[in-house]
Amino acid sequence: VELTALLHDINDHKYVEKHHHQQNNQKVAALLQKHEINAEKQKKMQLIIDNMSFSKEIKLKNDDNPEVYTKYLQLFASMPEMGCVQDADRLDAIGCIGIARAFCFGGAQKNRPLFNFASDNKQNFNVKQWTEHNECKDTTIGHFYEKLLLLKDMMKTETGKHMAQAKHEKMTFFLDSFLKEWQGDF
Repeated sequence: VELTALLHDINDHKYVEKHHHQQNNQKVAALLQKHEINAEKQKKMQLIIDNMSFSKEIKLKNDDNPEVYTKYLQLFASMPEMGCVQDADRLDAIGCIGIARAFCFGGAQKNRPLFNFASDNKQNFNVKQWTEHNECKDTTIGHFYEKLLLLKDMMKTETGKHMAQAKHEKMTFFLDSFLKEWQGDF
């Protein structure tokens, strides 16, 4: 579990271009062989890494064939460590540290604006409409509504669900406070 958690972002599209995946996989395989990690464990680690991303889960959940998502969830039932690694990754993305990471990554890596709602119409701001009409796209505040606020309900382990609840509440408090302050309600 620890090794998989450390290596899970090795080919993450946010950090690595796809043409580097094979090279990264070879480096990881060499490292694992050097430390005498057996082939069965390596295969299990790769299966976890290949199936833990948020985007992959959303894609499978929204597939026209509901059986696709059911099969995906069955992987977690058969490999509890998969849920542990995925929950840990998602827990890192939420709560107070998740808020800080979102703004750091959004500004430094993505060059995202903080927020994009027209300031001349602050009093009529409606989060639901803003997100439903995709107006929030490519902003850091929008990222909370597109992804981070969804993670609480995507946890696989009981511990993950419990921890996510508290972290989720911190994010909603932050967002409510941000929007009130932005609207001039100090």
